[in-house]
Amino acid sequence: MIRALVLGLSSILLTTPGVATASPTTSDACLPSGGPSPDAAGRDVGPAYGQPATLWITSSTIGISTSDGYGQAAIRSASPLPRSALLVDAQQEGTHQIIVDTGREALLYSVTGCSITPVVDEHGDAFQFDLGHRRGLGDGVGCSDLGDGRRLVQLLQLPGRPPWEVRRTAVDLIGSTATLGRADTVSATSEHDPAWTTASDISCGDLTIARDGVAAP
Repeated sequence: MIRALVLGLSSILLTTPGVATASPTTSDACLPSGGPSPDAAGRDVGPAYGQPATLWITSSTIGISTSDGYGQAAIRSASPLPRSALLVDAQQEGTHQIIVDTGREALLYSVTGCSITPVVDEHGDAFQFDLGHRRGLGDGVGCSDLGDGRRLVQLLQLPGRPPWEVRRTAVDLIGSTATLGRADTVSATSEHDPAWTTASDISCGDLTIARDGVAAP
């Protein structure tokens, strides 16, 4: 069903096989023909995106298909682990981001229409969230308001429990540039407290990557 939805969205952009026609409303960022490869896994994200859209992923590519065409970006990671992705509006401003879990880190992309752009830090390097404490910087990704409105946050489970404490570091997004913002520490009542357990997952508000995301086949 999911794969059929992905291919269905891309097929409406074709007329004669092998001949692409550009719609006058198609943005420069939209590729009008082709679409995701047959081995891509997709998920309907229209309600979250505000227009008919399918988020799709392979082991090496993240993409989105809309009625105007499709766009894609490479997933640049040396991780051999399976990939998955989640579409969010982290700052609740009508802008959208895609979080890609590579199993070792989470990569971040900004997405508008058919355009997918890797997010970079203030030095121009690819912005990454640490996962699983691999670099000692973080265990998961969430969305929280630390005083400047809702933001993406890097979540770090602090050692030495109990008490169970989580360090939250906000990420301020302007277009496709991310900078670190405020940070604080919250306490959980036990290792079963959602404040603790969600700190090792990827989520944003009511959305979780396990339930609302798409996993590469």
